[in-house]
Amino acid sequence: MSVNINSNTQQTPDIKTEEQRRIVRIPMSLGLIGQMDAALVAGAGGYTTREEFIGDAVRDRLLELEFEPAPPGPGETASPPSSHDGHRPSLNVVGPGAEEPTATRFDLEETVLRAPEAGFALGGEAVVHDAALLGLHNRDYTSLWALRRLADVLASSPLPITPTLSQVTERAWEFSGRVRPLDAGAELKLTSLFPTNRSKVQAASGQFRAFAIGTVRDTNGQLHGDGPLFAWRAVQARRGDDGIEIGLTGPGWDLLSAVDGISLRLPHSPHLTTQFFRHLRRHAPADLAGIALSIRGAGERMTRAELIAAYQGEYPAWTEVQSSTNAAGYVARGREWGLIEPKLIERRYRLTPEGEKRVDELAKRVS
Repeated sequence: MSVNINSNTQQTPDIKTEEQRRIVRIPMSLGLIGQMDAALVAGAGGYTTREEFIGDAVRDRLLELEFEPAPPGPGETASPPSSHDGHRPSLNVVGPGAEEPTATRFDLEETVLRAPEAGFALGGEAVVHDAALLGLHNRDYTSLWALRRLADVLASSPLPITPTLSQVTERAWEFSGRVRPLDAGAELKLTSLFPTNRSKVQAASGQFRAFAIGTVRDTNGQLHGDGPLFAWRAVQARRGDDGIEIGLTGPGWDLLSAVDGISLRLPHSPHLTTQFFRHLRRHAPADLAGIALSIRGAGERMTRAELIAAYQGEYPAWTEVQSSTNAAGYVARGREWGLIEPKLIERRYRLTPEGEKRVDELAKRVS
C-alpha cells in the first residue's frame, strides 16, 4: 500500500513566494500505515494528518543527518570506566552488533541516580552562550544520567574529551539495552535520547553525544561549548597537554546533588522539578524560558500548530522546521517533569495539576 503526500520545493531564496507543492507516491507497509493512523486517531503529538506526520518525520531525519559521523562507537573503545569508588559497573557492555541483553531482573529502581561526592571543579575556557536547546534534546534525565557517568571518571581531574565521551557512550548503549524492555507499556518512552539503533551505530552515538551531552568546537583558537551540559554550566572544557579536556564544574557537582534520587520513574517528583528548575533559573535562563513557553502554551490549551506559531513568534530566527522540532522537544520535557499532560485532550495540550500550580511562577521568573 502507498500513501500520497504533498512535497514542498523551496523557491529561490530572494523570491518571497509560497512553496510549491507536489504529490509524491511512497510505498509503505500496511502495518506501518496502520500504526501511523492509530497515532493520528489518538492525537499523538498533536498531528491531525498523514502529511503533517510524515513531513515532520522527514524533517527530523534531515536534521539528524546534518551532524557529522561520531567517533568510534561502543565496542570499539576502551572498556567502561570504573565507578567513583573504583569498582566496575555491574552491568555487561552491549555494543553494536551484539545480541540484546538476556532477560534479567532490572527495574526502575536501578535507574536511580545518586549524588557523588563533589570532585575536581573545572573553570574552563570554552565560550558558552545562554540559548534555548535544540528539540532533539527531548529528555533531561538522559543528560543528567550522562553527567553522573562523567562524574565517575572526572572526579580527580579533567580528561581528554574524545575517549571520555566514548566511554560514557558505551555505558549509554549498555544502559539503554537494559531499559528497552521497560518501554513496553510506558506512557513516556524511557529510552528517549539514549542510543538504541544498532543498525546506525555512529549516527546514534553521535546524536547521544551531541544532544544529551554537548560538543566543543575550536574556532580560530577559541573553544565553544554547545549542548545541554554546557548550557547548564555543568561541564567545561580547556586545552591540555593531550588536546581538549573536559571536566565537571562547581555548578555541575551541585546539580547532581540537587537531583539526587532522580530516576526513570516518570514524571519526576515536584521536589526534583523545583530543584532542576532552580538550577536552570540560575545558570541557563534561556533554556528555562523555552520550557516556560511550552507550559504557557499548554495553559492556553494550544493546538500543535498554535504552539509552533508561538515558538516562531518568540524565536524569529528559527525556521518553521526548527520551531516544530524545538516545540516538540520542550513539550516532551514538560511532560517529563509532570507539567504537561502526556496525551492531547481534544487535540490540545493541557497542563497537569502540578503544571497549573507552576505556570504563573514560571512566567514571572523567566520574564
